[in-house]
Amino acid sequence: PPEPKQVMYSEYMLPEDQHFFHAGTLGVQLAVSPDGSQFAYATTKGIYIRSMNELDAQLISGTDEEVQSLFFSPDGQWIGYFSLADHKLKIIPVSGGAPTDLCDAGFINGRTWNKDNTIVYTDLTSGVYRIPAKGGTPEVLVERSGLAGAKLLPDGKSLMFTDVSSQPFKTIVQSLETGEQTIVFDKGAGWYLPTGHFVYFEEGSMFAVPFDLDKLEFTGRPVSVMTTGVGTTNAISDSGTLIYVPGTLDLEGSSEQLKSTLVWVTRQGKVDPIPISPNNYTRPRISPDGRKVAVTIPNEEDISDIYILDLNSVNMDRRTFNKNSRTPLWTSDSQRIVYVAGDEDNEGIYWRAADGRGTDELLILTPDGESLSPQSWADDGKTLLTTKMRFPAGLRMRGPGMMRGRMRGSRGLAPKRSPEFEASLTSEEMQFGMYIGTLSMEGDPEWKQLLHFKSGMQDFQISPDGKWIAYSSWELEQSEISVSPFPDMDDGRWQAPTGGATNPLWSPNGRELFYFNLDYSLMAVEVETEPKFKYGKPQFLFNPMDIGVSILPWNIDISLDGNRFLMVKPLVLPDDESQAEEPTESEPNKIIVVTNWFEELKEKAPVE
Repeated sequence: PPEPKQVMYSEYMLPEDQHFFHAGTLGVQLAVSPDGSQFAYATTKGIYIRSMNELDAQLISGTDEEVQSLFFSPDGQWIGYFSLADHKLKIIPVSGGAPTDLCDAGFINGRTWNKDNTIVYTDLTSGVYRIPAKGGTPEVLVERSGLAGAKLLPDGKSLMFTDVSSQPFKTIVQSLETGEQTIVFDKGAGWYLPTGHFVYFEEGSMFAVPFDLDKLEFTGRPVSVMTTGVGTTNAISDSGTLIYVPGTLDLEGSSEQLKSTLVWVTRQGKVDPIPISPNNYTRPRISPDGRKVAVTIPNEEDISDIYILDLNSVNMDRRTFNKNSRTPLWTSDSQRIVYVAGDEDNEGIYWRAADGRGTDELLILTPDGESLSPQSWADDGKTLLTTKMRFPAGLRMRGPGMMRGRMRGSRGLAPKRSPEFEASLTSEEMQFGMYIGTLSMEGDPEWKQLLHFKSGMQDFQISPDGKWIAYSSWELEQSEISVSPFPDMDDGRWQAPTGGATNPLWSPNGRELFYFNLDYSLMAVEVETEPKFKYGKPQFLFNPMDIGVSILPWNIDISLDGNRFLMVKPLVLPDDESQAEEPTESEPNKIIVVTNWFEELKEKAPVE
């Protein structure tokens, strides 16, 4: 056999006049060409490219200054990227020039330029698409929000992507021929390498495990293959060149790297931190009396629980234990919290006293093939409104908890449906669907459907007076906000003049709607409900990326007076937290380059 190539580590320091561009929590943007001969990175001036045989990087003239999701063409002669300025997917020659616009998108997070000269990209707001590199109409591959990092697998017939709509994230493989989905990893984001490994991050390290593409199963034990500070901001070429920026953050960050705090943000974008210890906070929800906050926090194994923060004493108390509890919602009297919890065998909606007394009480178990999540209360406090996601018949989505300790190979969905079984299904049973429904708190809980979205729905909330429901859906070309009367949602629908928006939030007085537009700016629009429903003119409040708070739209709630927003602010912590009383933000300024890294990978984690 040929001698293994020598693994070499080197550093590339950014010149003093260059600064990485990073959009909020999404980290520094990097790309490496398939042959490993050059890499690119995004700065506040545009995209720079550096050849391995040259000392300095060169600015690609003509590139946008705020870009996301860099990627090379197979021959390394083109760079693709997503422009945050005009929300377009673009390509440009590495030598510079005028970029070519391929299509519009909401927010791209994940893309690959394939050898067949097509580009697969993931729009966080709507799903996974494929488009010819020369331009054209995008082909829908997966229609669903909350996905990231989709890539075609070597067979060209299946996709691997990450569901980031809830924590812990889940890595999924979907067949493009049958639509069958398999959860291959339920503890975060991972991806497949041409060496036959599945790699992921855990506890600040990169792990690799041999992976069988045909069976979609792990065939060995996970091994730590890098512990030298590699962040999830990285890029790996087909030839085995690894580049990364140490200690940076992105959407798929591990629990050791991604820490945050809770902050108040005024309408003008002024940030006022709440003095609490950094942690992995997500989905904060203010109690109706304004005194406490329920928030989801995953532990070291990414198993979530719900904590209660007292805003007066700033004490944080754990309220749920060992059920992977998440998505808290307060009852209208601030006495209880409702939430989703479950393990690999079952999942359901529970509630318990917010002061810690008593035990968890099951309200309703989630049927096989479905997922329920509490969202809002009707004004009487006796009716819970939920979303429901239904998967096609025969595809049972197993609950979280398939992985304990390091990893246990497991398929996340039922075996492939037989032709006889598929032939027995109705067209409705074959479809993916999202719904708004109600769950009565009196007597035996029974779920009743209000509205069905064949093309998907993202979030909804009922108005303070209980008469209107605002929701975001992508039944048109992009996600839009609509309002319908409650409970008779078929009696009307008024679409907000947003030009694309997600995740509506009512003001406490019911006279305003807040939402995120397609560049994730927080907007406000006045509404009138009497004598008829009417919108005002949308107004810009602030962009979370400008003030360093999370752009994930579910990480926001509003104060009782309607003048402040409770949000999550990611932090970059020093390597040794014991040396600093307060977490400090640092500016990354170097790229680590590892050539022939596959040799090291194959030695540490052999593939049979």
